[in-house]
Amino acid sequence: MMYNDLLKDIEKLIGLQLHSIRPGAELTIEAIEREKCSLLLRNAQGNLRKRSLDEIRNLWSELQKKRIVHVDGFLHGSGSSRNQPETILANLPYIEWLKYNGKKHLAYVEKSTHEFGTLREMNPVEQIGFCELLSKIQSNLHRFSYAVVTNDIKQCIDDFNKDSSYNLTVLEQGAYALSMPNNEVLFLSADKYKLPRGVYPVLHDQTVSANIVAFKLNNILYYAEKKGEINVLLAGD
Repeated sequence: MMYNDLLKDIEKLIGLQLHSIRPGAELTIEAIEREKCSLLLRNAQGNLRKRSLDEIRNLWSELQKKRIVHVDGFLHGSGSSRNQPETILANLPYIEWLKYNGKKHLAYVEKSTHEFGTLREMNPVEQIGFCELLSKIQSNLHRFSYAVVTNDIKQCIDDFNKDSSYNLTVLEQGAYALSMPNNEVLFLSADKYKLPRGVYPVLHDQTVSANIVAFKLNNILYYAEKKGEINVLLAGD
């Protein structure tokens, strides 16, 4: 299904009150401005705002590739009211929602299972397959080239994405993986992981002499160590 077909379906939602997965966050699509690449939305309080269609395009691309997406994590703080693009997509008949590890996800089910302008929570039996799919996606071990430890993860990721839109994975609160063409970058909250800010090369297949575990991600232990004047992370068992 092409992106233009998706926009035609979203146009069918114009003027409808769209219920949100999160109660109280209903919205109405007032207009789609294709030439301006924007949506005109009215929230539950009656306020109007514009939102970029690029969010919908990128989410749709991710859904077609992986069939399931955690919207909050994928948009990684791209403006406020991140539930708005989530709400629009969830009100399409071939997209359902489910919770995985306590987080809302959208799933592209590739067939119509509910009416335009309505929501459908995936039934527990169908959820099993999608949860297994998501588990496989998240269990693929990331082999990071380096880690960026910062107090402002959103700003750092936005700086990386100024000219390109790389795939982002939420590993856990305060830890994000950004997949680039030739490597993967790990972004870490300095406050959560109690590490000095900076860029850390990540060394793999090394003998780990450090005895202080910095953190654990995807069942891999990471040790902080200083080599000369450079802070590094060692990936070990």
